[in-house]
Amino acid sequence: MMYRQGDLLLIQRESNPLLVEAPTDIIMEGTITGHHHRVKKGKIFFKQIDRNHVFAFLVADEGCELKHDEHRTIKIPKGIYEARRQREVRGYVED
Repeated sequence: MMYRQGDLLLIQRESNPLLVEAPTDIIMEGTITGHHHRVKKGKIFFKQIDRNHVFAFLVADEGCELKHDEHRTIKIPKGIYEARRQREVRGYVED
C-alpha cells in the first residue's frame, strides 16, 4: 500500500530496518514553503547513511494521521512505511 501527501510518498514495508527513534513528529521538512509533514500517534525512525542521504520510516502501531498545512490530513493504517520525497503532482490527482 502507498500513500501520497504533496511531495511525501509512504510505501508500506514488512519490517523496520532502522533502530533509532527520532524525538520529533516531523517526518519530512518542506523545501519551499517551510511547512512540514507531521505525524500524530506514530513513531518516526531515521538512519543517516552519509552527509546527503537519510532514510526515514514511519511506524504506526495503532494507525496514525499524516498532517500538513497545505494538504488534507491522511489517516494511515497500522503498519511500517518507508518515507520518500517525490515530485509534487497537482491537477487531476486528489490532494
